[in-house]
Amino acid sequence: MLLIARYRAIKGTPRAVDAHAEKPGPTLLRRFAMPDEVANMICYVCSPASSATNGAALRVGGGAVRNIV
Repeated sequence: MLLIARYRAIKGTPRAVDAHAEKPGPTLLRRFAMPDEVANMICYVCSPASSATNGAALRVGGGAVRNIV
């Protein structure tokens, strides 16, 4: 799914569509994110507040970061 989102972000689509991916997985909280926590992120991505975001792989991870590039 991540590759599809990145491809769509780079190549675009016939309509003005942003492409994003959500990366589920374990968190520093030692639990998976709850559905409402993931839904909050999706609501953000669908809102005008994320107008400058495209092709992002957003992680709902409770602050967990493995590496910083």
